[in-house]
Amino acid sequence: MIRPARYTDTRELASFVEKFHKEKSNLGDIPIDRQSLTSFIDYHIGTSKHICYIHVSGDDGEITGFILGGLSPFPHNQKALWATDSMFIADKGGAELLKRFHAWAWANKAKRIFHGVSTGDTRADALYTAIGMERMGGMYSLAPATNT
Repeated sequence: MIRPARYTDTRELASFVEKFHKEKSNLGDIPIDRQSLTSFIDYHIGTSKHICYIHVSGDDGEITGFILGGLSPFPHNQKALWATDSMFIADKGGAELLKRFHAWAWANKAKRIFHGVSTGDTRADALYTAIGMERMGGMYSLAPATNT
């Protein structure tokens, strides 16, 4: 089942992110600050230009995926909006979460929807192309040099 997130989901969402961060994140060198994370989640739940949908397992009511995203104006045309996710993590329900997010974005007059993949997970690439998205550009990362 997919539904909008509520403030009462914040703790469980934060725990879901922490679990992912420990197991799969390529940002493991940046520890999670629980207060920052919960504030970030609450912000997306409570503002009109942002949204948070969650996938809840029908078996036990456990959160098995979520997407946080929002709308922004294009830099070259402040009257036209684009949508993207800030966080998208799903063990189950990923395609349904994306469809719901896209429907929300189109209903809010987005001219484009963009998604990036920062984990290097090929499943994400396959999911995006399966729902009709096209690759555009790439994502690059630079961390500070370490003293060795």
